[in-house]
Order: sequence, then C-alpha cells, then structure tokens
Amino acid sequence: MGFVSIKSIDTNIDNIGKYLTAYLTDFPIDNDLEVSPEIVGGEIKEISVMGNSKKIIKGARLKMLPVGIRMFRHSRGIKKPTVCRLPYGEAIELVSKQGFTKVGEYALEISDIERDFKSNYVKQIYKKHINTYESIC
Repeated sequence: MGFVSIKSIDTNIDNIGKYLTAYLTDFPIDNDLEVSPEIVGGEIKEISVMGNSKKIIKGARLKMLPVGIRMFRHSRGIKKPTVCRLPYGEAIELVSKQGFTKVGEYALEISDIERDFKSNYVKQIYKKHINTYESIC
C-alpha cells in the first residue's frame, strides 16, 4: 500500500551524514511549474534521475519546519556522547592519542569592513582508520 525507492550510495562519498542531509532536505517541484528563486528562498537546480530530468529546490524542506523544532531524536537506552571543551592543543593531543589522523582542512576569513570586524574560521576533519593494514614482517 506504499512504495520504496532504494538507491546505492556512491562509495566515493567521504561524509555520508552530510550527503544524506543534503539529499533529504531537497524539495522536488513539478517540471511544468514556473517557480522563482526569490519566492522559494533557495537555489533551483535541474537534475537527471534515470534519464528523466526533474527540478529540486536545495534545502527547501528545512525552511518548511517551524523555528526551534528539534531535528534529532534517539532511541531509548542510547548513551549520549560526552561533550567536553578543551584548549586546542589539548584536543589535538587527545585525538592523536586515540588514533585519529587529520584527513582534511579548510579555512575562511569572515570580514565586515563597515563594522571593522574580521574573524577566521578553520575546520579540521579527523578520522579514525579502523581497518588499517599492519605489516606482519
């Protein structure tokens, strides 16, 4: 009494959570409908799915949700992660001791000349490689 659509996920995707979030927040629109980007408040893209083209609005599903709604849930009995705040040097030392290595980094400079404001944002991505090959020799 319903339907299921199953697709394989490209094995080259590095951050599966980010990929799924982007995919699930897009909103499909009818190809015959003319929609202005100013009205929908998002980027309209035309994509091809199994040879058919369709239009989507990037991230539009999130704009339909009420402000302040909790976007996550967890099952009963699931242990929540411990959050701790550390100075940068201590955090790097801790992740390296636990076997994590840096796999990516990017930086942005945010500035507002009118308000004499400038700040830097740096994102570093660490992963723990659990299936590493250890030499027998």
